[in-house]
Amino acid sequence: PTLIDHAKSQINKFDNKGVCQLHQWGLWCQERVSDKVFPSSISSQCAELFVLQDVSSSSFQKDVARVLNEMGITFKEEVNLESGYSIDILLTFNDEIIALEVDGPSHYLKRSKRKNGSTKLKQRQICNVDKVKLISVPYWEWNKATANSKTVDMKNKEFFLRSLLEEKSIRNIEVAA
Repeated sequence: PTLIDHAKSQINKFDNKGVCQLHQWGLWCQERVSDKVFPSSISSQCAELFVLQDVSSSSFQKDVARVLNEMGITFKEEVNLESGYSIDILLTFNDEIIALEVDGPSHYLKRSKRKNGSTKLKQRQICNVDKVKLISVPYWEWNKATANSKTVDMKNKEFFLRSLLEEKSIRNIEVAA
C-alpha cells in the first residue's frame, strides 16, 4: 500500500504530531504537484489539528507589534492563513498584503544565521500555497539595528522596520522562495 492508502486506513492511529505532519505533506503535494492527495474528510481532520497547535507571542514579537502600532500601520497578530499556518503579523504596506514573521533564536540552527528546517518549510509553504508575500525579521538584525543608540529608542526601531518593508516591497522578494 502507498503512504496515501496507509494514511486513509490508519488515520485514527496517528498521534497529533503525525496528523500535523500529514497536513504539511498534503500542503507539499499542493505546492509541488498542484494536487490534493487526501479525501476532503482526511484533509479536514489534518487541518483542524494543525490549526489547534499552540502559538504564543514572544516579547520580541510584541516589541515589533508595538513599533508597527506607533508607525500607524494597521495589522493583525497570530492570523491563521488558508494553509493552516499561523503568521506572526499580517499587514498591508504599499497596498500589498505582507506576512511578517518575527524570527527569534528558535527559528535558526544553533550558533548560526541559517533557518532551521521547520521555519524554512513554513515560510516556503506560506509563499507558495497561501500566495502571501513574507518578510522575516531576524532577531540579530533587530538587535543590531536597535543597539546603535545608548537608549534603544522607538525611532531606530521604526527606521529599521520601514527600511525592511520598503526594501522587500521594492525588490519584490519572497523571502522563502
